[in-house]
Parts: sequence; structure tokens; C-alpha cells
Amino acid sequence: MLLVSNQLGPRPADATMERVAALTRHLWQGEARTRGGNHHIYDEQIPMVATTLQQLQKHGSAGSAFWRFGRKRHQSLLDAVGNPRREAAEERAYAEDEARAKAYRAEQQRREEQLAAEREARRPVCARCGEKFTDARWKGAAEYPPGPRWFPTLCQKCQALAIQAAEAEEAEQERQEHQEGRGGWLSRFRS
Repeated sequence: MLLVSNQLGPRPADATMERVAALTRHLWQGEARTRGGNHHIYDEQIPMVATTLQQLQKHGSAGSAFWRFGRKRHQSLLDAVGNPRREAAEERAYAEDEARAKAYRAEQQRREEQLAAEREARRPVCARCGEKFTDARWKGAAEYPPGPRWFPTLCQKCQALAIQAAEAEEAEQERQEHQEGRGGWLSRFRS
């Protein structure tokens, strides 16, 4: 609310504005806040701004001609209606929150990197070629029990080579057994 007074009689305009301010204090007085800065909260309050015609003539409508009830000095209308100390406090609080969030994100990133490094340090390597296991191979080696054609200490390539070698060895054993069978105890029945 903007009040403009003009002194016509013996009562000074400034005294009238101070009297109105005292009578309407419950409508405009803000709540003092010291956390996050020294400012007032004017939620649900009416911003009461006053001036005189003499102040307007002297400073103009864009000058320091306006007095917001509860403040000590005259200001421009935008400054009088606004709450620059609260805005500054909110900006500081926002900046502090952003800094805390950034520090939290950095800490989370550091922890994730540390966990990833620890996991990589535990990753098994192939007993034959020394290549690190893939995630799927690592999981498979841990989940499945060893069997006749299962080599959990070898990578996928080396396991394929080991299986080929085992199959070749089995084929060779079968061939030798088959040859021994021709000259073995079955040969007695042929004669």
C-alpha cells in the first residue's frame, strides 16, 4: 500500500506517517530472521510505503523518496517494496545448498569409483593367458560347479581351447582302444 501525504495544516506530514505506521504495525511488521542472514519475513503482511509530495518533487518517482514502514531510511520504490536482504539471504542459502549437493555428489562419485576399483582388484584372471574375466564369465565361474568340460579358472577362449584339446584326447583314446580291441581278446574268436 502506498500512502502519499501532503502537509496542509500545522501537523507535519512526517509525524502523520509515523503515527499511521504505529497504528498499523500489526499489518506490516515482518518477522525477524537471523538464520541465513539478518532479514525479515513479510509473508501475509501488507507492504506499507509512504512518501510526501515534497519528497516526490525533490527526488522524483524513481528516486529515494519512499519510506517503508519499519525501515530506517528512504529508498526507491522498488527497493522499498522488495526485500533485498531476504533475497540475498535466500541466494546465500541456495548457494550453500548447491555447494553441499555438489560435495555430496562428488563424495558419491568418489565412493562409486572406489567400489569399482575394489571390484576390479578382485576380478579373476585366466590361469593360462592372464586376461581378465568378463563380468559374464566371472559370474558363471562363481555360480556353476566344476564338471568334466568346465574350467572355471580359464577365460572363454582358453576354455574353448581346453575343451578342444580334451575332445581330441578322448578321440585319440577311443581310437587307441578300438585298435587294441582288434588285436586284443576279440581276436581269439576270429581264428
